[in-house]
Amino acid sequence: MLSGMTLHVLEIVQAGVLGSSLLAMVPPSCVGLAQHARLGNVDWRMAAGLAAGTAVGSFAGSKVAVDAPAGACITCAFCHRDKWMHLGCLSGLHQ
Repeated sequence: MLSGMTLHVLEIVQAGVLGSSLLAMVPPSCVGLAQHARLGNVDWRMAAGLAAGTAVGSFAGSKVAVDAPAGACITCAFCHRDKWMHLGCLSGLHQ
């Protein structure tokens, strides 16, 4: 939501908004990882897989977002993705 607001209010290009949004997630993630590692709660093999998947997903998602034609409703695509993710999580509660 803030990325879209930044895009329209500050008139920054989509690539700049996307890059700053992705970069803003790195420091909190590193702090959380360090804390959990200190507590011995990190499965490093799992963390490597998650990091690789996140990198590939971030790259692919940013390419789609930046290369989308002007006027395309990328927010709609992300909304549908989130809807399916939430439905998947909620369906797991009934098992």
